[in-house]
Amino acid sequence: MLFFGLNRMFHFMPEPPWPEGAAAFLSALDMTGYMTQTISLADILVGALLIANVLVPFALLIGMSVLGHSILFHMFLAPETALFAIVGSILNIVLIYHYRESYIPLLGKNLPQQRV
Repeated sequence: MLFFGLNRMFHFMPEPPWPEGAAAFLSALDMTGYMTQTISLADILVGALLIANVLVPFALLIGMSVLGHSILFHMFLAPETALFAIVGSILNIVLIYHYRESYIPLLGKNLPQQRV
């Protein structure tokens, strides 16, 4: 994710030719003036946190939101380029499962009961 985020920000590798619908969608994201940069920063943050092994459960949740949208983008607009999104999502799901104990408080289980 770090690599793709940096590439999206600094364009050190050319983008593949996108199908018409995908190109229109990406162009619309660019025209917002903030969305492409926000996604890139999320990718960079997630990649850096994972490489540094810091706040990994948090990074995986943020990464899954980006990868989830990436899967949908590729499924509907550019299925021929879906490989990295699929592999990234599978790896992310495996890691989320590995850190599943970290997410129990988010699900509301085993929380201390408050007295009224």
